[in-house]
Amino acid sequence: MQPIIEAMRERDVETIAKLRLAAFFEGTGRTLAEDMAGLRGVIAG
Repeated sequence: MQPIIEAMRERDVETIAKLRLAAFFEGTGRTLAEDMAGLRGVIAG
C-alpha cells in the first residue's frame, strides 16, 4: 500500500501544533496559540 500525503487543512492545525510543540519547541515559551497561528499562515500561503 502506497502512503498518501495530503495537504494540511484547518482541521489538522491543532493536532500538528501540539506535535510540533512537543517535538521542537518544548521549553521555549512558544504557545499552542502562536504555533497554530503560524500554521494557519502556512495554509493561507
